[in-house]
Amino acid sequence: MHRRDVLRLGAAVPAALAFDQFATAGGHAPNLIEDASAWEPPPVLSGHILDRVEAVLNATLLLDDAVGPHRALDIASAEYRTADALVSGCSETDPFRRRLLGLRSNLARFGGWLLFNLCRYPQAAAAYEQALDDAHKAEDSTLAAITLCQASHLATWHGNGRRGVDHGVAAQQWAAQTGDLRLRAYAADVTARALAATGQRRECLDLLESLTRDRGATVTPTESPAYFYDDGLAVSTLGQCLLTLGETAAAVDALTDGISGIAEEFTRNRAFNAVDLAAAHLRTGDIDAAATTARTAAKLTATNRSPRLVAALTDVRTSMQGWENASPVQELDTALGRYRLPVPSSRT
Repeated sequence: MHRRDVLRLGAAVPAALAFDQFATAGGHAPNLIEDASAWEPPPVLSGHILDRVEAVLNATLLLDDAVGPHRALDIASAEYRTADALVSGCSETDPFRRRLLGLRSNLARFGGWLLFNLCRYPQAAAAYEQALDDAHKAEDSTLAAITLCQASHLATWHGNGRRGVDHGVAAQQWAAQTGDLRLRAYAADVTARALAATGQRRECLDLLESLTRDRGATVTPTESPAYFYDDGLAVSTLGQCLLTLGETAAAVDALTDGISGIAEEFTRNRAFNAVDLAAAHLRTGDIDAAATTARTAAKLTATNRSPRLVAALTDVRTSMQGWENASPVQELDTALGRYRLPVPSSRT
């Protein structure tokens, strides 16, 4: 295996985590790496092979929505390796090459999302770079847009709102070339979050106000890469932005509306909405409502154990220090313990 292949395997895809594991596996690690990359693509590629890989990807996306990145990571890693081998074995003139590049892009993009939720931020950023490069090679505006959306989310979450704005604006430009209204709305959504993070209140709220509500019925990942974006998530984002901007009372109202609007299958989105609502209640000084809402978040987090989500919930509970003797907080701690989630220790 050439050094550049090791670097690509280790830095840009879900296999980044697998590569880390191999690197610490002792003397057999080189053999494991060779075995993992030794698969040869079929001599004649057919559409049904790609159909199978794409179907597994779509199912794994839904798995992550419900139960989190840990269960999805191994599948995504294996699927990326398959797509990477298929691309490597495909000539420049092969009629399937553009579709393969798009598939590898989508798998790298999904890998970035999993790594983001595992709090592996540098690896996630590298995965998004790989995904965007392949999306442009495939001349796929849809994949470019969704990758930039998620790169914007990552940058804003990681404290770089200005970079989040850059990615969000670029996502909007590529999404505008598609007929996907959900994708266009999601691109505006992530840009609004970044604008809020940089204190650009008017621009943020104007952009959220402009979001189309014509998203139609529930769709699948095949029909839109922003299949998860519904009216409930849009309202939740409004609440999150208002909270970031310091407009707490309005944030409480929006986040309360978001609870019932987000579809049940999107466990992590519902949990983050509950975490944000608990934080908003806490800012108003309503410790009872904050602790009660955090219990709802804990129940959802017990199902989708994304480390990013666990960390956000732990931060909210940590902010309740000083109220440990309040009954709702004690009930929250009991619930956290029951769900095997962190219970911050009291300050002495």
